[in-house]
Amino acid sequence: MKVPVLALALALSAMAEPPVRPTDPDGKPVSAARAAELALHRIEKLTVLRVPGGGGKRLLPPTFKLHLTTLDRLALDGEGAYRFEAATTPDREGKRSRIAFALDITGAPVRSNREIADSAMAAGEPAQPFVWPDRNAASLAEEGLHFVIDRAGEVAGLEPYLKDFHSLTIAADTTGAEPQAVIDIRSSSAKDVLRVWIKANGDFLRHRFISAH
Repeated sequence: MKVPVLALALALSAMAEPPVRPTDPDGKPVSAARAAELALHRIEKLTVLRVPGGGGKRLLPPTFKLHLTTLDRLALDGEGAYRFEAATTPDREGKRSRIAFALDITGAPVRSNREIADSAMAAGEPAQPFVWPDRNAASLAEEGLHFVIDRAGEVAGLEPYLKDFHSLTIAADTTGAEPQAVIDIRSSSAKDVLRVWIKANGDFLRHRFISAH
């Protein structure tokens, strides 16, 4: 059976990039912390997906997940329900690689993977990179957010960071025998900073509320 050329072209185009679907399994609204976690997951995904016809080139350079240091919730600019910007460790000139994009109320991106990747601003290689032994910075930051998302109903004080996530930073603590990820999470409705410690393999260690100065 012959397949019409147009139908075949459309099929191949669809295979080149997965369609954008609601990220929440039930298509329900997600919290701000869950949206932030999904934004980090999207960045990781973009560093794996390849540019169609790009000879193996990735949509996004791996530095965006390997050396991520901040994720900030931005004011909306007319699309989506959430908007985030991620940035990496600065290069020798002090410039950071940055990427910003919007998600809808279910946590799905409002633009295609290609459009999101094309909007990224890539700087040079980090001047002082830290290489995590088991995971990458973006995935470890996700684990910090998972603590908020999964435990907000049982751990006192987590609710503001779930509903009103504002920003996070991730840094490496190398003072012990093994490195640990120190993730500071801020809420627009709480004065204190929620600090979460995560092992290099992604296991939760502990948390503490720290007075913001």
